[in-house]
Amino acid sequence: MQPKVTISFMQRGLPGLLCIGLGLALCFIFRHSSAWPEELKHLAFPVALVLALGGMPLVNSYVYQRPWSAMRSELRGLATLLAGLLGWQLCSWLGAL
Repeated sequence: MQPKVTISFMQRGLPGLLCIGLGLALCFIFRHSSAWPEELKHLAFPVALVLALGGMPLVNSYVYQRPWSAMRSELRGLATLLAGLLGWQLCSWLGAL
């Protein structure tokens, strides 16, 4: 039997929550009333979404107390989701040129 791995909140929980909160805040700022140029919004909005989605595995790892090696399928799924999101945003950005 393997010993239980304890993952601290400061190590993964807090950074994950900060990533999610910052990413969602940036999404709302860029989507609503923002004086930023349109070209910059097209680049910054996907970065904000990636930041928000990137915090999910950190929080998941802390809540379920799972090491990264035990989360291979979740990390692959998130990478696929992020690649699809960025590909879709890149296609819409290139179509606007």
